[in-house]
Amino acid sequence: MDEPKDAAVVAKKEFIPEIDELTGNTLCGVRGWLLLFCVLTSIVNPLQAVMLIANGKQKPMEILIAFILAGTSCLAGVLLWRRSERALEMTKYYLYGLIVFGCLAFLLTLMMDVHKASTIVNMEKIADCLMILPFPLIWTVYFKKSERLRLTYGRNF
Repeated sequence: MDEPKDAAVVAKKEFIPEIDELTGNTLCGVRGWLLLFCVLTSIVNPLQAVMLIANGKQKPMEILIAFILAGTSCLAGVLLWRRSERALEMTKYYLYGLIVFGCLAFLLTLMMDVHKASTIVNMEKIADCLMILPFPLIWTVYFKKSERLRLTYGRNF
């Protein structure tokens, strides 16, 4: 005899299957590169921000920015992991926000050096600003092109 199943569990499995029954495609679900992104955004990035804040050498504005970025990172990762309907929207805000933040940080660093009328540009600060950009740029391309994302969430960016 069949055991009664929880309606919520059945509905969730019918809503987003792990394997597409029609094609047998196993790209559906949070695995592979998508799982790596979820781990990075929901665990690694927030822990990195906590360590940065615990360092104690940051200015209040830097702490606030680190807190906001860690929060949006964690929220995007958890929503993706849970396969929420708003996951792609939040992830888009997070990645585009990182791109804007990296560009602004770069421009502000350049402007500060010009304002000081220094002939030596602080290359270490500029490099730090530019190191922010590869992460969101690479992942944005992934989220636009990924077949796994399209099958798991029904669409890409």
